[in-house]
Amino acid sequence: MAFYKVSRCRLRSLLNERKMTLRDLEKLTGIPYTSLRRYEKTTRLMPLDAAYTVMIVLNLDRIEELYDFEPFK
Repeated sequence: MAFYKVSRCRLRSLLNERKMTLRDLEKLTGIPYTSLRRYEKTTRLMPLDAAYTVMIVLNLDRIEELYDFEPFK
């Protein structure tokens, strides 16, 4: 069985595609701007409830659209 780990958050590129800012996302999700910055830089992983909220707001179908994953070695 293969295990995977998060390698990069794709939040910045997703927001750019939608012509949105982190401030816009903050208003739509209620997630504090400082938390969104940490998630964007992958210095902190999003809790599942935050990731789900962001996915709904950005109209994403899968978590793989929000994060890049790589095999855990």
